[in-house]
Amino acid sequence: MEMSMKDKVISFVEELGWAYTANGWIIKVDVNNGDLNWSSFFKTDDNSSLTYFGVLPVRIPDDKLTLIAKLVNVVNSSIWFGNFELIIEGTERGQLRFRTSGFIPETADDETVDTLIRSISSYNMAGMSTYSKAFMKALYSDSDDIENFIDDTSNASEESDSE
Repeated sequence: MEMSMKDKVISFVEELGWAYTANGWIIKVDVNNGDLNWSSFFKTDDNSSLTYFGVLPVRIPDDKLTLIAKLVNVVNSSIWFGNFELIIEGTERGQLRFRTSGFIPETADDETVDTLIRSISSYNMAGMSTYSKAFMKALYSDSDDIENFIDDTSNASEESDSE
């Protein structure tokens, strides 16, 4: 019997020794990269797609939504491997998350699927580790000038482009 996408992700997470919880099609992993801790979520809705979210550990307060939205726009325009999303309505208002995802064609073999899971995970970790610093700096700064935080994102973009 072929493994489901959820089972493949769980196998990947267990192989790395990460603690996780699974609920339906969601697999939650808590991340500690030394500078910042955050929750991350793999979402599999069937065997053809996989999405991985890294969620900033604090909610963006209303008085910082405009500044963070501008910074999201700057960051998203400089990266190609995922995107930040700022939730501005509903019960998750103020949540900032980084999304990486992929489509798995029916013809994909196990090796291709494993590579995709690793890539989606690695890109998400890189995005969160690199760009969350600029968001946290903006969040706790007294400045509303986006220029004060763009250097943090452009340097990170240059580093990721050279890899």
